Amino acid sequence: MTTYRLWPSTSGPASPVAYSGNFISGVNFAVTASGCWFEGYWWWVASGQSTSPVKCALWSVSQTAYSGSGNVLVPGSVVTSGTLTAGQWNYIPLSAPVQLSPGYVAGMTGGTAYGSGYCAAIGCNGAFPDSANWWGTNEPSGITNGPLFAYGTSGGSYPAPYSIPQGCFSTGGSDPSATMPVSASGTDNFWVDVQISNAAPSGYSGSYRIWPSKGDTNAETGSDSAVAYVIATEIDLSETCALDFIHYFVPNGMTVAAGLATQAGVWDISTGLAVASLTSPAWTTEAGGTVTLSSTYGQWVKAAFPGGTTLPAGNYRVSVYNANGATGPWGAKDAATNYFSSGVGQSGLTWGPLTAPDQASAQSATYYPGTGTGSTGGQPVFAYSGTDTFPDYTTGTNPAQNYWVDLEVTPTGLSAAASLTVTPSFSAARTRGKYRAPGLTVPPSFSAARTRGKYRTGTLAVTPSFSAVAAGGGGGTAHTRTAALTVRPVFSAEPSGGTRPLPGGMFGVTGAYDPPRRRPWKGGSW
Repeated sequence: MTTYRLWPSTSGPASPVAYSGNFISGVNFAVTASGCWFEGYWWWVASGQSTSPVKCALWSVSQTAYSGSGNVLVPGSVVTSGTLTAGQWNYIPLSAPVQLSPGYVAGMTGGTAYGSGYCAAIGCNGAFPDSANWWGTNEPSGITNGPLFAYGTSGGSYPAPYSIPQGCFSTGGSDPSATMPVSASGTDNFWVDVQISNAAPSGYSGSYRIWPSKGDTNAETGSDSAVAYVIATEIDLSETCALDFIHYFVPNGMTVAAGLATQAGVWDISTGLAVASLTSPAWTTEAGGTVTLSSTYGQWVKAAFPGGTTLPAGNYRVSVYNANGATGPWGAKDAATNYFSSGVGQSGLTWGPLTAPDQASAQSATYYPGTGTGSTGGQPVFAYSGTDTFPDYTTGTNPAQNYWVDLEVTPTGLSAAASLTVTPSFSAARTRGKYRAPGLTVPPSFSAARTRGKYRTGTLAVTPSFSAVAAGGGGGTAHTRTAALTVRPVFSAEPSGGTRPLPGGMFGVTGAYDPPRRRPWKGGSW
């Protein structure tokens, strides 16, 4: 795990700016890769400044951010510090890190296609550190430290999205979890820093999704055509997971008449069949509240799967469909940034067991008639039949656009196949013409036994192989009986030599077992 900050070795000003009213200061930043976790805030406290505890909050910035509407407080990001220490940086960690969605990527197409970023805010409420024109003089094009990126000034190459100024502040309140700072300072630096890491915290057992902690999409996203069609994202699982939610973005410009998606589901790409469906999804806000539709600003919504719904590792398409879509725009589309080929998702997005592959690496989909012939990587895909059906079309116009359909899962900790392979060999020993059946310990253990002096009870721990050599008897020759085994949960095995089967039982053995012998093998229970 590696952690990143904006100013890990730079000190702030020696003295604060004298002030006695409400003041919330902030810094605008983004992360440029998936798999990043927000761990906490750093704040420079100048000598003579109050050392009383301060409250901190993180906001996901929306397209209507400058008007103060539509911005989303990131769940789990609000924290209050302890007593501060003057003349140094003070670290204010979260109780648990939160996941962040990727935004700006250097060199991407689409002009200002950096996606919405984040604003870290601290309610200082009194004297505060301030370096006038710092951004304009020192970093007009922003700061990059690994996947952490702080936007530059409004006149620089990479200004903060949606006209939010870098070095933003607010005097309209004292609580940064209630008010996001959007006022312009020009290019001042208020010395709010953030810390992110590139790995999950030790012992994390929570959920994952492709676009976590994201209140918006990006500036290029708008509403798609008024069509009753299926839109989907390919999302692959690397292990068995419990299905938690389907999420999708309801865009700016949607019509209230069209309403929310009427169906949602997960499709197995290899078969084209639905493996998890929500025929009447109960959509809520990301916080779990009632959705209030608005044509002014976009919002993410989610619908829960029934408890106990799981999927094994595999390649899937996650979709939403609106039977009322012909009445007006309802779905989102970023058709300007080539999101999954040269934009943010150009190398795919991976979170824990989830991967949304880039367009070239996605499973094949067919070009929609009139846009191309043959097939290409299907990321994203759609279906255009007026029913909820397997989405298997892409467009030659822009095959790497983004419909912003997401899946949230929690790993179950179960392997894809419950099996144990015992290698390289297993053998039975012969002594004085009689074969002994050794036991095989695969918890819980078992033993094989036969009375009347011919067979003995025995146990064998398989770690990973066993070989028994017969002691000299009869002709005094030692014999080794070997065969490869695969141990699986419940089944029986029979010798390949045509003699009578071994009895079935708790465990069995796949593959052949036919040791050389002078009399038929007689085993116990497996």
